[in-house]
Amino acid sequence: LVGMITQMFNPVMGMYGTVYRLLGGEGYPKDILTNAGAFRHMYVWSGIWQNLGWNTIIYMAALAGIDPGLYEAAEIDGANRWRKIWHITLPGIRSTILIMLILEIGRVMTTGASFDQVFNLYSPPIYEVSDTIDTYIYRTSFNGTKDFGYTTAVGLFKSVLGVLMMLGANKLVTACGEDGLF
Repeated sequence: LVGMITQMFNPVMGMYGTVYRLLGGEGYPKDILTNAGAFRHMYVWSGIWQNLGWNTIIYMAALAGIDPGLYEAAEIDGANRWRKIWHITLPGIRSTILIMLILEIGRVMTTGASFDQVFNLYSPPIYEVSDTIDTYIYRTSFNGTKDFGYTTAVGLFKSVLGVLMMLGANKLVTACGEDGLF
């Protein structure tokens, strides 16, 4: 994904630079990938793009488990589209939504699978906005002071906080009447 983003937003030979010149721009446009103000947008939108397919599969499977007879009965009773969504669809996929919530809250404290996304997108000009706990640990461990005790403590604190947040989310889910993860 990062390779595709790098190619698309290359100001010299990428789609971004080509469109800029086609629209009458002189020279090359500003490099977005080294712009601190654009990094957060780039990271969030590329993360949505990265996870959209898998999340679509999960929610489509949950929607397929809802009995179509419920929608027919609601239509006979005069329910409009929004009433069907509110009273049939959302309760039908509620358990999936809550389990996905637990899993996402468990990943809040870590860049997880997207560590390489952040690591490959960030550079010294944008460290101030692009550094995450994981990339900070990496840089401090291998490029900086090499204080492994300190970075281990930071990593352990991050993991404990992530587990506590996940346990809290699980407790919230069980309070909503669902089974939760454990």
